[in-house]
Amino acid sequence: MSWAPCSSGSLLRHALSHSGFRYAVLCHQNSHGVSHQTARSDLQKLASRGLLLPGKGGRREIFRVPEDLPARLDDLPAPHSFGAQ
Repeated sequence: MSWAPCSSGSLLRHALSHSGFRYAVLCHQNSHGVSHQTARSDLQKLASRGLLLPGKGGRREIFRVPEDLPARLDDLPAPHSFGAQ
């Protein structure tokens, strides 16, 4: 998970043991002391990789942990190694 920013990395560690958990931007923002835009961007990036499922909770944007998160992480391509041949 070296590609994930600190707050995203800790979110993924939490998500691995909490299948179905829902994350809201404000909660992520407050728990990691980041701006609203950073929190939203973190969650959206994980969703764009298929690691969270975006949705709505009323008017709020929420992101749910998929049941098969471990398999989805296994399917991610390995991080690019610079200089490796």
